[in-house]
Amino acid sequence: MSRLFPYADELAHLKIALDIAFGKGVESNAAAKEDRVVFPLGVATRNLFEEVIWSVNQGFGRAALRTSRTLYECVVFSLYINKHPETWAGYLNTLYAQWGKVLQNFSEAEQKLPAMHKVLSEKVPGYGEGKFISLSWSDDRTTFAMASDVGISELFHSLAFNYTSGFVHPSAMFLLSGFGPNTPDGRLNTTKESEDDESKMALQITHDVIINALRLRLKYADSRQLRESLAVCEKDFVKNLGLPTSANALASGVKK
Repeated sequence: MSRLFPYADELAHLKIALDIAFGKGVESNAAAKEDRVVFPLGVATRNLFEEVIWSVNQGFGRAALRTSRTLYECVVFSLYINKHPETWAGYLNTLYAQWGKVLQNFSEAEQKLPAMHKVLSEKVPGYGEGKFISLSWSDDRTTFAMASDVGISELFHSLAFNYTSGFVHPSAMFLLSGFGPNTPDGRLNTTKESEDDESKMALQITHDVIINALRLRLKYADSRQLRESLAVCEKDFVKNLGLPTSANALASGVKK
């Protein structure tokens, strides 16, 4: 039996809503410049949702948690740029800084990739000089600060970002989560049989943040079909998948 069977209806409703909002043939709102960023981030939430579902169904709950963190960041950034539309261009310009970080430690970049090296030298302060390259694109430099600015609770951020980060990097949490209790003589063993707890947490986080992505889309492309589909997803959240500790905290970021 599929691990997703208990949530089949709820997940089907989310997929329908995501397809309406971000599926094939949907376009950004040309009248809102910031939608050049908000819309692609929304499309990314649709794709990341599919990654979470695949991971959970294959029994990889920790992989689902890693994806749910990225999904959470996409929605936080979308909410923040919606609130501060002047930041959209700065966000896109981090492309140069990101490539600067990629090539900064490649000593032969100037010889092997001269065109790229030239552009990065002009666009990225510190590139080629061994200095720190910042990826900041807003005055609220951290994801936590941006999340706070758009009304996300500290508790929900702690779960959706800080906790899930423990499975992104090879931390002690990541390392030990796949093992059962130590044997009496201190040996580790691989008796842990499932990642169902991690899967459930990933699904809860995913459901919560997608509701916000859908609510935000209505501000750029209102439609009766999406409003009705979103209403079903909201009822599902309260009924089954809602995190009791979040009380749909993230959903306060965008008012209906």
